[in-house]
Amino acid sequence: WLISTLPNPYYDHFFHELSKFYPNLVVYVGKWAGFRKGFEGSYNIKVIGNTKSIILHDKKQVYPFELLIPSPKIFFELIKQKPEVIFVVGFNLWALLSVFYKRLFKVKVVIFLL
Repeated sequence: WLISTLPNPYYDHFFHELSKFYPNLVVYVGKWAGFRKGFEGSYNIKVIGNTKSIILHDKKQVYPFELLIPSPKIFFELIKQKPEVIFVVGFNLWALLSVFYKRLFKVKVVIFLL
């Protein structure tokens, strides 16, 4: 899984359960708040680089628009790990690099929008 930012540990239970079926599961993140209490070390997580965020705010909008810029180092990590399936959360640089990786190595890429 590639998630550019995981500031809150909402997904801990999901990844904990998923790792029971797929013990080699690795979650790559660019920004991470840590495990929720009780889930420490329950799945494999690796922080890659540092996701930068640029807040673009329109005074008319209630919520600001945030542009996330994850580290391009993920591409070299993918080459090193050689995954067969890549799940990407959101359209960002990591999604683009995953599609490029897919074209080179003929793997499956699934992009989620949350």
